[in-house]
Amino acid sequence: MKKLYLLLPALLFLIFTSCTEEEAPSPPVEQQILGEWQLTNARTDYYDADGIKVHEFGGGGTYTLKFKENEVIVSAYIGTTYVTDSSSYTIAEENGKTFVYIDMAVERPKQEIASISESRLALSTEFGSSTYYDDGKQHTAAKAVSTHEFRKK
Repeated sequence: MKKLYLLLPALLFLIFTSCTEEEAPSPPVEQQILGEWQLTNARTDYYDADGIKVHEFGGGGTYTLKFKENEVIVSAYIGTTYVTDSSSYTIAEENGKTFVYIDMAVERPKQEIASISESRLALSTEFGSSTYYDDGKQHTAAKAVSTHEFRKK
């Protein structure tokens, strides 16, 4: 009987310490993306044919994306003019990556959702051969990757 008293606490200890709290699953991207997102950082990295980064151009900008269920509203300053436009969008999976297609985005028809959380969003777009300027000279890179980071308002 004495062994049972010693064994019972040990068993209870093992049972309670082996159980872990399960994390709630993340909502689908289609739900996470809803809301208004303010640009916090924009950067374009340029790469040579060997995939080595040869130049980086960074900056900010003032624009927001407001995703609703069936449309996205883009608001931005272009020079000193405030412009707002809206369009439809779709979200799709390709090769294990998630992309958002914004119909008005002629320059960025397909943007990878590089990361998303309750408060942060990062969109990334890859371009083929791209021109950049360094020390006043024009250069051509084999590819460029543009990344825009947002925080939820």
